[in-house]
Amino acid sequence: MLKLKIMNELKIYLEKKRFTEKTIKEVERTIRNYTDWLLSKNLTIEEAKYQDILNYVGYLQSLKYKKVSINIILKHLEHYYKYKDLDNPALGLRLIGITYNKPNLFSNEDLDKIYDIYKSKEIGTYRETDKLILGLIIYQALDIQSILNLKTTDINLEKGEIIANPKTRRGQSRIIKLEPHQILPLNYYIEKIHKSYKNNLFTDKERTLINQLQYITKRLKNQLKENDINLKSLNQLRQSRYAIWYKQHGIRKAQYLGGFKSAYTIQKYANLDIEDLKSAIEKFHPLG
Repeated sequence: MLKLKIMNELKIYLEKKRFTEKTIKEVERTIRNYTDWLLSKNLTIEEAKYQDILNYVGYLQSLKYKKVSINIILKHLEHYYKYKDLDNPALGLRLIGITYNKPNLFSNEDLDKIYDIYKSKEIGTYRETDKLILGLIIYQALDIQSILNLKTTDINLEKGEIIANPKTRRGQSRIIKLEPHQILPLNYYIEKIHKSYKNNLFTDKERTLINQLQYITKRLKNQLKENDINLKSLNQLRQSRYAIWYKQHGIRKAQYLGGFKSAYTIQKYANLDIEDLKSAIEKFHPLG
């Protein structure tokens, strides 16, 4: 068993990384099980090699762990190796064959068309901001919290970029380029229309923003239906942007732009070439 001092230090490390209490407990449980298994094999974490982690995966499979659960365990192990400042011999190792419910994703051209199709009402509460917000969803993949957190000071029109603050407590701040056709409307809004919401770009009230997003969703769906485009939710637009970023920039840049702490999250939106991983895993532990 791990010494109490090490577990306390690990907890402090994870807390500094802004993990939730639930996740911290899960990581601690994973590490206890892993180090107990290593001890049973007369190994230390410093001595463990790629082959040993593959054997541990096989051990978990023998206990009837599901693939998705094993992948979570492997992710937890990565946190422990980082805490110990050790090279992880199986960094990024994941079992394949897990099916995610992915929506139909739009191409860059589709997203441009969706943005162009949307027409705001000439009068009404949201007429000045709804297309600005839609653009931030389509082109910068911002979610509710990121939009709510936006300040006027986060918009740099001279550089054509915005600072997007964490989507969640565990998210990452990032700088994202604006599309050229977003700059003039944003400038006009900030200079001529914007009202003070404690320096928030749109509103400081979450319920107000949620209501507006519901309005945008309903109006957009109706307009797209007339053009034979099926949209299920605004989240579909964000997910499409994640996939485009991956194809354009690779996984690390896409992870940064999406504000994700884990590169694993972005993998759900990309068809990764993992044949080498598949061969390595199946050689020792057929996934069946």
